[in-house]
Amino acid sequence: MVRSSYQPKIMLKVDPLSLLTKSYSCRGIEKQLNKSLPAMWLAAQQKPDFHHNN
Repeated sequence: MVRSSYQPKIMLKVDPLSLLTKSYSCRGIEKQLNKSLPAMWLAAQQKPDFHHNN
């Protein structure tokens, strides 16, 4: 089953946070979105896999 991708608005919030935390890889961003409370809040509780972070 394929999950839907992020909305562009959410990616505009998540990308700067990932740069500030020095998480440059797609898998690193995925881990951050699953563990970090501020990242979860910015992503509106969405948890797509690393394929959608490209």
